[in-house]
Amino acid sequence: FLPLARAERILEVSRILLMVQQFAQGGSERQCTQAAIALRRAGHDVHAGAMRPGGMRAPDLEAAGIPLEIF
Repeated sequence: FLPLARAERILEVSRILLMVQQFAQGGSERQCTQAAIALRRAGHDVHAGAMRPGGMRAPDLEAAGIPLEIF
């Protein structure tokens, strides 16, 4: 078992930014989208970033309440 202080740190909310080139059809983009949604459901503060706007995965992220950042 973990010491209580360490277990409490593990349960803290993390701020996470996941980046892809664009929220398009590819496998990396799918994995990024799935990871972002799972992390958000786990209670983390997740943002998704891309170099180009749009793409077929963007609506899934927006529907999950994940902010999209374009760089």
